[in-house]
Amino acid sequence: MNDKEKTIVIAITLGVVLVGMALWATTFWRGSDSSASAILAAEKLRQDLPIEAVFKDRIVYTSDMAFNKDLLRDDCELRKGKFNECGEGTNSGNALVCAYTCEF
Repeated sequence: MNDKEKTIVIAITLGVVLVGMALWATTFWRGSDSSASAILAAEKLRQDLPIEAVFKDRIVYTSDMAFNKDLLRDDCELRKGKFNECGEGTNSGNALVCAYTCEF
């Protein structure tokens, strides 16, 4: 292989490496943006949720059964908990009241 052929092979190899690095970097940065967007969306969702109480073993969202439980279920999944449609709410006197809860 003469010097001209070696130069061409090196140039092609460098071009392939640079294109690969550019594609990897683009994918990496897009992944970070979508992760950041997901975190921001989750925080926005949490700001709009009714939370009556937070305990070590559960979060009590609300006893209002008319509230959209799908939003609460999604939040509970993000928190890695188990959603309960009739969990133990806050103790209002001695009465046991069902409440949407996220149990850990």
